[in-house]
Amino acid sequence: MTEPIDENVSQTELVLYFNWLKKIIALRMHAKEDADFYEIISSLPIPKGTKNSLFQDIVKELNLSGEEQLIVLLSLAPYFIPEFINSITQINDNKAGRDLFFNKSLINKSIYPSIETAISLLGGSDIECRQKYFHHFGINSKLFKEDLIAQPSPPHGEPFTRSTLAPGHGFLNNMIMGENKGPEFSHDFPATLITSDYSWDELILDYDTRSQLQEVKEWIDYEDKCREKGIQLEKFKGGYKCLFFGPPGTGKTLAASLIGKLTHKKVYRIDLSAVVSKYIGETEKNLSKIFDRASHGNWILFFDEADALFGKRGTTQNAHDRYANQEVSYLLQRFENYEGVSILASNFKDNIDVAFYRRFHSIVRFKNPEFDERMKLWEIHLPKGFTFAPDVDLPEIARSVKINGAGIYNVMRRSCMKAVLNNTNIIQGQDMLDSVKMEFSKENKLI
Repeated sequence: MTEPIDENVSQTELVLYFNWLKKIIALRMHAKEDADFYEIISSLPIPKGTKNSLFQDIVKELNLSGEEQLIVLLSLAPYFIPEFINSITQINDNKAGRDLFFNKSLINKSIYPSIETAISLLGGSDIECRQKYFHHFGINSKLFKEDLIAQPSPPHGEPFTRSTLAPGHGFLNNMIMGENKGPEFSHDFPATLITSDYSWDELILDYDTRSQLQEVKEWIDYEDKCREKGIQLEKFKGGYKCLFFGPPGTGKTLAASLIGKLTHKKVYRIDLSAVVSKYIGETEKNLSKIFDRASHGNWILFFDEADALFGKRGTTQNAHDRYANQEVSYLLQRFENYEGVSILASNFKDNIDVAFYRRFHSIVRFKNPEFDERMKLWEIHLPKGFTFAPDVDLPEIARSVKINGAGIYNVMRRSCMKAVLNNTNIIQGQDMLDSVKMEFSKENKLI
């Protein structure tokens, strides 16, 4: 058995796992050629990690199997403990008849594991045994979809198994920073994580809209509870689909981010400019990447300005119209089969193809705020330590200035900026009036 890894490394939570990995490698070197991975680890169970183990959190979130954990740890090892791989290659050189196929960088002479390294550790040299593990490196692999390992890039003329086994870029950054931020925006995942510092009580909406949003939250909680307790309701499909519609600036994006905050789910806003393509088949391919990636993540997908993707199908007059209708039909199928939470947002309900309506579990209407809501919005957007000038009649402003929540936010932000530049903490009425005029001018309105 090999010596334990030095536990004085900075990422102490991974030491336990790397110790286990090193022992597994030593056992594989001594095992018979056709021994299977699970036969080898029968005497060496997988560690459970420490109380605040980021790696263990990811294992639980994505339900990673033992073999998936080994592959991911093997990809991480050179980046955290370079001497770890060197010690393995020394073991490898001393064992006749067993080659784990490590790759050497031509730039810095560093040594990295290859896909063949992982396959050999899992399946030895037995063909049938090895075949069981090839799917982890296929195009539909969970490890690729979740960005846990990078796509294979074999040397010229070599089989794909000689590709260097490397962690996904976003996943590696998360492990280095010690925080599970989820995937980063990329060509393969054109979506951005959205968060909010606001609380649920600061979401100012009318009673009906708040009630509908509360029901959305309850449905998500219900699905999570069924999953936790192992309740399987065969008669019902999984997933929750919702449409938010209403004028811009009325809180649709904020509501989506706060639902995620309340239900402890990451909310990803889909960048439609990176999804929709003029080239035939590219839009479907881009959307497929998003749904495939999200299928394991238990996230909320938020499609802002969803009209661009889920718009109405028209009459077929030419090949372009026929393709556009096929595109919507494909989206309809993927949308219905997705078992996660998806929220579509649109300024107008009628812009969404009616075929989607029956797929929605709820349709929530967002309205422009009335007097009571506007009054609360002016109050909550006043920063701590600031006050309104004596000439500011807030009830009169809330009554006469019919502006949405986003507009009030912009007015208060600009008015606060003016106060700070004037070395005061008092919001002046004239600054508010000027800011309101600027907001109205955006929509060609007059006060």
